[in-house]
Amino acid sequence: METTTLGNMTEELFGVTEIAAFVGISRQRVQKLTETDADFPEPVAVLARGRVWSREAIEQWARDTGRRTIKEKG
Repeated sequence: METTTLGNMTEELFGVTEIAAFVGISRQRVQKLTETDADFPEPVAVLARGRVWSREAIEQWARDTGRRTIKEKG
């Protein structure tokens, strides 16, 4: 699990692979959602290996869109 420290803030990050596993869809589908879903969160950074998103933002998006419920863990 990747983390970044910005000042006093430590945040868990998700790449496309982690988002796909979290939501239960393919990496290709995640890529498509980043292009077509206006509500998909903006990445917090673009790295040489790709974009990364805040885990918190992805979890909220997943709940808001019905892709993942609050009761689900893991």
